[in-house]
Amino acid sequence: MSAAEPAGGRDGPPAAPRGPRLLHAQVVGGLALAAIGIFAYAAGRSLPFGTPARPGAGFFPLVLAALLIALSAVVIAQGLIGSGPDARAIWGDRAARRRVGTVAGLLLLAIAAIDAIGFAATVALLCAGMARLVGRRGWVSSLVFAAAAAAVGWFVFQRWLRVNLPGGWLMGWLIAPIAG
Repeated sequence: MSAAEPAGGRDGPPAAPRGPRLLHAQVVGGLALAAIGIFAYAAGRSLPFGTPARPGAGFFPLVLAALLIALSAVVIAQGLIGSGPDARAIWGDRAARRRVGTVAGLLLLAIAAIDAIGFAATVALLCAGMARLVGRRGWVSSLVFAAAAAAVGWFVFQRWLRVNLPGGWLMGWLIAPIAG
């Protein structure tokens, strides 16, 4: 092959690599979502379900887990039928793997921290980390977004839905001077 020939030779682009075809990214993602849904469903089965009129603690986790499983089946089917990119095409990018790793790490830290530092502080730190590290936003916009997300989340769950959220030592430290 001469320097003037294209990379694929005289006959056009190089042939696709031989061997087993990788699963489409949709199939891989759908399987991951299905696994999360199955885990959430199994974990929520021990909670009381209640009724739609009077939902128990397990109502929303079980309904959302079942919905996630059903929608992941749709994603898997689309991946099997469609011609989306191979998983290698998406996961081959180092920056994409780093973003996924960052999201997974931040979520694991949030899970570990929520009881200790409370819901509001955990959501604020999680949102700030996501906006700054994954979304590549500036510090000011990341902190404003984080504070707004934590406040809205706390209001919706604690005040509106009356869910008892973990306060953690931080909330106790902030409220102690007011209550005492």
